[in-house]
Amino acid sequence: MRFTNSLKFRLTLIFLAVTLVPLLALASFQQARYVSEITENTMSREMEIATTNAGIIDSWIKSKLMQLVRLYEYHPEFNDQQLNEIIDILKIIRQSDQEVETSLAADRFGNCIADNYSKRPSMAEQEHFIRAKETKKPVVSDIMDSERTGSRIISIAVPLLDKEGNFLGVIQSDAVVKSLENTIGAVKIADTGFAFLMSGNGNIIFHKEWQRTGKNYRQFAADDTEIKAFDEEVLVNDSGYINYMTQNHEGKKVEMVGAYATVPSTGWKVIVTAPADEVYKHVNMAKLVSYVSIALVAVAAALISVFLANRISKPVIITANHLNALAEADFTRDLPEIRTRRNDEIGSLMKSVNIMSKSIRNLINDVVKESANVENNILVSAENLAELSERIGEVSVTTQQMSAVTQETAASAEEMSAASQEIENAVRTIAEKARNGADVADRISKRARELKENAMISQNTADKIRTDIDAEMKKALEKSREVNKINILTGSILQITEKTNLLSLNAAIEAARAGESGKGFAVVASEIRKLAEDSKDAASKIQSVTIEVIKSVEELASGSEKVLDFIGTQVISDYKTMVNIGEQYYNDAASFNTLVADFSTTCNKLIIAIQNMVKAINEVNISNSEQATGTHEISRKALDVAEKAAKVLELINATKQSSESLAKSVSRFKI
Repeated sequence: MRFTNSLKFRLTLIFLAVTLVPLLALASFQQARYVSEITENTMSREMEIATTNAGIIDSWIKSKLMQLVRLYEYHPEFNDQQLNEIIDILKIIRQSDQEVETSLAADRFGNCIADNYSKRPSMAEQEHFIRAKETKKPVVSDIMDSERTGSRIISIAVPLLDKEGNFLGVIQSDAVVKSLENTIGAVKIADTGFAFLMSGNGNIIFHKEWQRTGKNYRQFAADDTEIKAFDEEVLVNDSGYINYMTQNHEGKKVEMVGAYATVPSTGWKVIVTAPADEVYKHVNMAKLVSYVSIALVAVAAALISVFLANRISKPVIITANHLNALAEADFTRDLPEIRTRRNDEIGSLMKSVNIMSKSIRNLINDVVKESANVENNILVSAENLAELSERIGEVSVTTQQMSAVTQETAASAEEMSAASQEIENAVRTIAEKARNGADVADRISKRARELKENAMISQNTADKIRTDIDAEMKKALEKSREVNKINILTGSILQITEKTNLLSLNAAIEAARAGESGKGFAVVASEIRKLAEDSKDAASKIQSVTIEVIKSVEELASGSEKVLDFIGTQVISDYKTMVNIGEQYYNDAASFNTLVADFSTTCNKLIIAIQNMVKAINEVNISNSEQATGTHEISRKALDVAEKAAKVLELINATKQSSESLAKSVSRFKI
């Protein structure tokens, strides 16, 4: 037999396939899933960082913008004042916000003055002034260098409009963006990943490589994929993910993966990016470990497969050779005992073959032995037939004795019939008394039913009382909640006092600006503030009293709930117990009634059984007569048995010849 056709070779291939195919499939699936999770987690983290920083920048810019907007809302007189008067008020912003470097005011022609009262170059040609003039809305400039300190700043301008909406000029704050650059510069992802800030037209506002700051990204683009990613994705969409090739500080091209988000108030782009090699370095290491592991498992699987195939096929070959020997009628050998000690299916197979071999060997031995025994039995049977004839004579004598016994049995049956009649009369008396007991049980059952019904009526009455009390209590509690409206009114009073305080504060500011002529107005403002404080204290006291009232109502509700709980848990529970007792009393009466009825039924059955017994005794008498006839029949058949015995002797001789032929047939087996 060729090795490729052997069981050993086929088992080896099957073991390898069963081991390696699932392993390779699982490794591929896990690898793909790992790459997907790494990509998703990295992208999600980059997007989260970009979105968070865009929100921080937007909040920072809006806070600076709202300083100007609110100041303008509180001072609509800006529209009628000179620039130096406006600057007096704008200085408040610079004094309260250290990030505001300069405050400016300009007329509609762009003529401006700074917070140090120095005149500045005309703003008429500056991009953010033109946008504020055209849109008549607040604007934010791109980052630029300060002429005053050289710091990087942004200009936030709010247009001044008259009642008809005509442009009168702007008020402006120049804010230092150092805190924003620190926020963006602190971003780190993977090992060397970073974040940078870009304007809506592609100019880099902040970058960790300082030489790129202030320049357009296209000047540093090292690959078309970078230009395409920024032109078609970053500068077009509000947020998303990008992949591109760029050049690092060493001059090498690297693949980058990143995410971006837009600052709503400026249109700036926050880009968070990291080298793909760093993002997927754990994936590459996992691939290498997987490949080495699979190779080691494959070698181990091959060795184990060869070992298992040899362990399975070798016992099968030995068993096949042993079966060939059995087929040639050689039962002198057994399989090696060491092979039959295995606890698997092959061990069971070899044990079964050994058992089969031993069974056949024992069977042949038994056949040889039984052939000799049959021959001996034939001789013994012949002798027994002679004895059988003698026994037939003895049977005839025995039948006569049986006839005498039959007569004695008939006399005993008549005595039993008389005793059975007396027993039947006694049982009838017991049955009558059982029927009287059933009537008594029925009366007990009626009284138990009345007790149960009365208890149920009392239970329903108590439950209705509890329900009515509960409903009335809920109505009272609902009405008591009207007290809460006092809290609402006192809250409104507190809001009014806060607004009054704010008005008095503004009045005090105006009085201070008016100088000596505003002192009387300042006194009035002080009295208004005092009145507002007194109103606030009174409203607070009303709220305290209201809280005490509500607390008292809640305690009343709690006490009512306890009363209802007592009725629901104790009173109604006791009524339920009475109902259950009545029910149990009724059930016990029914059980007693059933017991008496069963006893009466049993007595009736006993009467019927006694009658049947009398009938059976009569039948015994009839059987005695039939037995006498049977005894005569036995005597006649004894003669027939003698004739059959002669025929059995002939069959015994034929069996002897068959036994000799069987012994000759089994003599060819080797045992």
